[in-house]
Amino acid sequence: MNSFPGGIFTWSYLAILLACIIILLSGSKPDTHLAINSFHSPFLDTLLKNWTHLADGIILILLLATLSLVSFRVFFTGTAAVIFGGLAAQFIKHVFFPHSPRPVKYFELHQISEQLNLIPGVEMHTWLSFPSGHTATAFALFFSLALSVRSQALRLLFFILAAGVGLSRIYLSQHFLIDVLGGSVLGMLMGWLAWRIFNAINKEWINKNLYSAYKK
Repeated sequence: MNSFPGGIFTWSYLAILLACIIILLSGSKPDTHLAINSFHSPFLDTLLKNWTHLADGIILILLLATLSLVSFRVFFTGTAAVIFGGLAAQFIKHVFFPHSPRPVKYFELHQISEQLNLIPGVEMHTWLSFPSGHTATAFALFFSLALSVRSQALRLLFFILAAGVGLSRIYLSQHFLIDVLGGSVLGMLMGWLAWRIFNAINKEWINKNLYSAYKK
């Protein structure tokens, strides 16, 4: 497992991906979403409402800034992964699937009477459902980090963080399961691409960090 790219991150991802594909094949898109959406609690509402922001806004910026204290290689790898993942997801959304409805709009268009569990204070989006941009960004970032370290404990932590973002997008009814899976596959590819680019740079400065550069 240690020699496999990404180690436990990749193995865990492949196992979950296979399970999710089986779930998708065994039920319709709205039925699958309703089944997942039925598991709600005040604790999960608070947890996943905040977890989703690991892939956007100030929290994402702070995460990337922290990487500069590890090394410039890791910082540039993570930043490139976020940019690649985000841009690729937006390109696919706007060019190929601009009219893909998100859960709230899908249920409205298909006149499905079942009510979704929605969390107060969460702004619901209606279109550009496939693929999930948050999921693509999260998997791109955390997979690139998993490729950059050797610790299996860290790799597992990175997988949990990325998977949590994907789960949050379904839990918040911002995306369907297939949107999240599409975003995760895209994110894995973009994270690997970013890692390949910056891992190939053989310069002394790129292995330094912001603190060591400042001290000099």
